[in-house]
Amino acid sequence: MEVSINRGSESLEVEVRGGIDSFQEISELKNRLHTHARIHPEIPMEIYFLDAYVIPSSVIGTILELIEIEKIEVRVKVAKEELYETLQKLMLQEILHLQKSTSSRNFT
Repeated sequence: MEVSINRGSESLEVEVRGGIDSFQEISELKNRLHTHARIHPEIPMEIYFLDAYVIPSSVIGTILELIEIEKIEVRVKVAKEELYETLQKLMLQEILHLQKSTSSRNFT
């Protein structure tokens, strides 16, 4: 897994490449999301999952915590149809502002 975080003109862009497989990767991603949320709570966050077919439930929980408790505007964009469908089945499309995307610069 590779995570890159860039401050865009209107949002904090978080790109996650590769699968999120190990406990270490899960912890790293969660810590980076929390750190940037604490530093820039007023800036909306766009999280792009570019290669993942699944997202661990603890990562989803962290994103929901940012939205519901920290009151940070978060938009989740995914490239893989399987992940998009799973998040829809979990009825998370509205709260996550879910969209399909192939990269942070090109989304539909």
